[in-house]
Amino acid sequence: MTVETVHKNPSSHAATAQHRHPTDSEGLPLPDGSWPDRRGSAGALEVVRRFCNSINREHGADAWRTEDQLREWLIREGFSVGTISLGQLDEFREWRDTLLAAIVEHSLQPLQCVFSGLALAAAVVDGRVVLTTNSLGADDVIAQIVAALLTAQYDGTWERLKACQHCRWVFFDSSKNRSGRWCTMQACGARHKAKNYRRRQAARDSTSPLKTSGVVDPTHGVR
Repeated sequence: MTVETVHKNPSSHAATAQHRHPTDSEGLPLPDGSWPDRRGSAGALEVVRRFCNSINREHGADAWRTEDQLREWLIREGFSVGTISLGQLDEFREWRDTLLAAIVEHSLQPLQCVFSGLALAAAVVDGRVVLTTNSLGADDVIAQIVAALLTAQYDGTWERLKACQHCRWVFFDSSKNRSGRWCTMQACGARHKAKNYRRRQAARDSTSPLKTSGVVDPTHGVR
């Protein structure tokens, strides 16, 4: 995930504005949780993707720096919540890290430690079976995440939710063969390719006969 530099030159502002990401309360770049796709494109897993992407691990941005910020974020995301305590803020951060671990490991097993203390019940709401709790707090949010994971597990989309191998931004892999590895090829994918290219160049240079023999190539640098 890269951040475009915004120049103060008015003529270049329009060209760069569309590439800028929103920022957190500290001014650090924090893209929309669905970036680089449109919101809703991850189906049932959209709630999980946006939950995990409330933090930019590469640049240190975080939408949940305080209890009030977490509450405001949850309300914007459509959750019904009351007052958030410092303890609940810590719980949410732990759940976010655990969800990321499950995505990175391609396994639901890490979530067991989160789910073991939940008191969930099934109910029919507006003609649909849903998971509910007796509170409008943290447990209710996790109940919706559990419901999303159940849906994704049965429709086969869980394996499409991935974390970028470079920046750990969570993305939905819509490729036919499910081979996606980067948040975008233009950002982290390109960086990976450039890194591999430099590594191959360094390896070739280190084994070059001209260098190992101490002979200087007279054409080096000539184009």
